[in-house]
Amino acid sequence: MNILMYWEQESWGGVDTHLLTLLKFWPEKSDKIILVVNTENNGFKRIKAELEDIKYVVCLEVRSISQNQLINRCRNNFILKFFYPILHFIQPIIFILCVKKFKNFIKKTIIKKYGPIDLYVGNNGSYPGAWGTLCFAESAVSLGIKGTVLIVHHAATKPLPFMDWFEKIIDRRLSKSLLAIISVSKATRETLINFRFLKPELINLPVIHNQTGENNPNIKDNLRVRDLISAQDNEKIVGIVGRVSSYKGHADLLFGLARTGNQIKKKIRIVIIGDGPEE
Repeated sequence: MNILMYWEQESWGGVDTHLLTLLKFWPEKSDKIILVVNTENNGFKRIKAELEDIKYVVCLEVRSISQNQLINRCRNNFILKFFYPILHFIQPIIFILCVKKFKNFIKKTIIKKYGPIDLYVGNNGSYPGAWGTLCFAESAVSLGIKGTVLIVHHAATKPLPFMDWFEKIIDRRLSKSLLAIISVSKATRETLINFRFLKPELINLPVIHNQTGENNPNIKDNLRVRDLISAQDNEKIVGIVGRVSSYKGHADLLFGLARTGNQIKKKIRIVIIGDGPEE
């Protein structure tokens, strides 16, 4: 099979790890997987070397003109940062232009070289999240790619003010054109139903939990966090694994523990595993 994937984001984190694990342990090695990412994708830069070592994976970069990417570029420009709110009101135009660009990219760069595409997989953080992923899905559908699915990793967000009419159109279109929107948890699936305009009766909304892959041979089987921090047998270990960033919830865990009694605090050790911005 020829499988096309698109992954658009700015930062890095769990979506990167999920995708790398998925591709490393892909069951059918005879498949050809064409992974397309936006040029400013820091998550891709983090795992690029490992992806390029997978023989059945081809990595391509494209400069996206999605709503998210244009806003980020404006925010990072000394002059344009004062005008980026205007983009909010011309989102439908941006969406159409982005779909047109991706459609040409798929036809001229991908299909021309690798042949017809059997399946499209959009890899997204939240929903709608990176609008480029939805634009790519729209492009894939318009080119007649029958199998089109979207993976959503985080909670869906409510429509933005004044643009709910446009987001409703996109949600309803995807409900009719996509084979499925896959959530990585039941909680994520519930937000798709409760916060969005998707039609569950028209589209499959399965839950597929993240896989962990095989054991890393570089990690000793007897490695135990309890031993590393010299925790006593009567102490409970609470761990949080992921990028150390404000919205990931580390502060919530610490504040929650701070509100407990001293007897509970004495029995708990918090272990934070992850990396992030120095600040």
